[in-house]
Amino acid sequence: MQFNNVLRYTLLFLFAVQQLYWLIGYFKAEKLKPRTKKDTLVNIIERTLIKAVYFVIFIQLLGVNILQFSNNNFLVLSGFILSIIGIIISISARKEIAANWTCSDNYQIKKNHSLVTSGIYRYIRHPIYLGIGISFLGVELLVQSYLIFFAPLGTLMIFYWAKREEALLTKHFKESYLKYKRKTKMFLPFII
Repeated sequence: MQFNNVLRYTLLFLFAVQQLYWLIGYFKAEKLKPRTKKDTLVNIIERTLIKAVYFVIFIQLLGVNILQFSNNNFLVLSGFILSIIGIIISISARKEIAANWTCSDNYQIKKNHSLVTSGIYRYIRHPIYLGIGISFLGVELLVQSYLIFFAPLGTLMIFYWAKREEALLTKHFKESYLKYKRKTKMFLPFII
């Protein structure tokens, strides 16, 4: 088995663990703090888009080459490392936010919602988005796909979701969220 395939299958396993953790966390969060709004058409479209991106990631990690460019071991290893870092960031952030988490396509304040400012949230406001973005970028480097050129579009979507989430949190938590925003960065500590 080629080294590249070992890295692909390792990431496939880690993404599967991440998704299982997300699924278990989703049901726990729904039980503790049920949603207060029904899905809209926009929610359904966003959820479908997210699932489509994960599907493409999974089939690429299974070995389906989509718009592949030439083999470069440095990019393969860099992509693997970035993906690992992204998965670790997203899982640790998801663990920290616990029952306060809702799907990114379903922005709402839940019953007894609290503002999480501990752990990685002490430094950045959107570590889950950061982790997922980094891990997806890493996968595209690992599989060496021209789909990596969609990264700016993905970044814009993440930024849009983060801004929408911040508007909701500002409306609910008011001054405490504004104070939290002044003390932290959106995605990268000390930078942005």
